Amino acid sequence: MKRRSVIRRGALLFLFFSGGSLFLYLTLHPMISIIDPVTPLPEDTVAIVGRNLGKAPGELLFDGIALPIHAIQSWSPTYITFKMPHDVDSAAVRVRTTFGLSNPLMLASSLAVPRPVASQVAAEIQPNITGAKPASVF
Repeated sequence: MKRRSVIRRGALLFLFFSGGSLFLYLTLHPMISIIDPVTPLPEDTVAIVGRNLGKAPGELLFDGIALPIHAIQSWSPTYITFKMPHDVDSAAVRVRTTFGLSNPLMLASSLAVPRPVASQVAAEIQPNITGAKPASVF
């Protein structure tokens, strides 16, 4: 009976601490929801919207490489703005804070996105009826 009680208490403590760490992970871990615009031109202002991005600037990573601090314009727990660098064609953007690394979202320079080729409209062919014959009767 005493052994069963010890096992039950141990299981309850395990559930409490594992659930607590999951709660802390979900409430403190940074997450990016939106990047706007997704295809900016160099020097355009880009906005990142998310949660738990930190009050103090952390790191804004482009394919794992930190963006220079002078390119970041503003930083808040839910909103970051920065100038799009010239040397980035496309990248997975992540935010690193003291609580971890965010999910990645893609960003591509508008200069690197292929443009549709201007289509050449084919000359429209109209039907040309030159005559008609009556149907023959059997």
